[in-house]
Amino acid sequence: MLGTDQTIAAATAERAGSVASMSETASELGISLGIAVLGSVSNAVYRGQALPGGARESLAAAVAANVPADVLDTARAAFTSGFHAAGWIGAVVVAILAVAVAVSFRPTNSAA
Repeated sequence: MLGTDQTIAAATAERAGSVASMSETASELGISLGIAVLGSVSNAVYRGQALPGGARESLAAAVAANVPADVLDTARAAFTSGFHAAGWIGAVVVAILAVAVAVSFRPTNSAA
């Protein structure tokens, strides 16, 4: 990956292993936190809908509880709304990070 290569290239030879492990750890942490946060958003949107009894916990619980078809349709719509919300939030975060990277890596005009 480009970021990892740049990070390791900036380190001294003695510290390259340490820098590589820190870069990998930060990457894994970011992925884990992203999944946790977006999953929590999706779950919050789903549970924020006014769903009756068996459908309140999850879509799988609604299917397992054999709820009426109209309730199951509402649960499916709530589940889809949760994924849409998580997707939009993820897209906004990626766009903000893309702008931050573009600004950070733009060439500077320095007199030599």
